[in-house]
Amino acid sequence: MTLALHAERWCRVPRPRVEPLLRLYCFPYAGAGAWLFRDWGEQLPESTEVVAVELPGRGTRMAEEPVTRLAALASELAERLAERPGAFALFGHSFGGLLAFEVAQALRCRGRTPLHLFVSATLPPQLCRPARRLHELEREALVRELVRLGGIPPEILADRAFLERVLKPVRADLEAFETHEFAPGAPLRCPITVFGGTRDPSVSRRQLEEWSLHTEAEFALQMLPGDHFFVRAPQSGLLAAVRARLDSAMELR
Repeated sequence: MTLALHAERWCRVPRPRVEPLLRLYCFPYAGAGAWLFRDWGEQLPESTEVVAVELPGRGTRMAEEPVTRLAALASELAERLAERPGAFALFGHSFGGLLAFEVAQALRCRGRTPLHLFVSATLPPQLCRPARRLHELEREALVRELVRLGGIPPEILADRAFLERVLKPVRADLEAFETHEFAPGAPLRCPITVFGGTRDPSVSRRQLEEWSLHTEAEFALQMLPGDHFFVRAPQSGLLAAVRARLDSAMELR
């Protein structure tokens, strides 16, 4: 499905809504693009518009150099999203979850607060101190690690040319994640819902529980069937849970 351009290159809208009551900005995992959320609009209410964030170096922005510092990305995105009127929520998976959290923090400084923050398969920022720097691995070692996590589908492994194009933004996002220095601050005022995979080898339920430190509002944690990349199979209940919490948030406005 071709994603429609939404005002400028950072955001794509799979299914534009007429006067949506809420926009859900979605941030993909390392190396992925807006395509990850192409079907989400079909499973969320007509009042919600899914806006998929397209980062440099992938998708329609493949020719651009990817950004290797998360703070720079968060600041740029916060500037752009702060200009957009209306209620909104944020969703991010893995690398995208940390990015969504930092965008929420940056938006607070600009007088904007999401109705809800969803983070998925993401270590809380105070625990993002990786023992190994995957972005520094040689090509073959990096590919083996991504395969172990379930991050490279067989069809991409079989296409060497495409794999090379994918690895560049993956490595850049990993560098952004692994070099990011968390600056502790006041908890967010919006609710946070966290999702984890029951077979995720890299993020445990106990670690996910520490996201509760980052909100003064409601906190919820839900484990879903799957590995680190359960977001690619949202029939697991992910979208139903997102929809339920968005409905609740809109009722409380």
